[in-house]
Amino acid sequence: MKKSTKRKIRDGLLNSKGVIETVVGGSLNLLDPTGIIPEGVKKGIDIAINYIANEFDTRVLSEIESDRVKDVMVTAVKK
Repeated sequence: MKKSTKRKIRDGLLNSKGVIETVVGGSLNLLDPTGIIPEGVKKGIDIAINYIANEFDTRVLSEIESDRVKDVMVTAVKK
């Protein structure tokens, strides 16, 4: 896989982080209006996505695997 393609996937993961944090945090605010639990979960999401993005950046995937990763990312962001 080209380095530029890997970089685009990594950047896509990092850019989707804010959307995921907002959706999950907003949902949890309904259950915990104090905001303590949502903030902790959002921090956990932040750490997890950064870890996944950095791990992905060092891996080499075949073209088919790369396409599958892109499809999963697009589907996850849409949901």
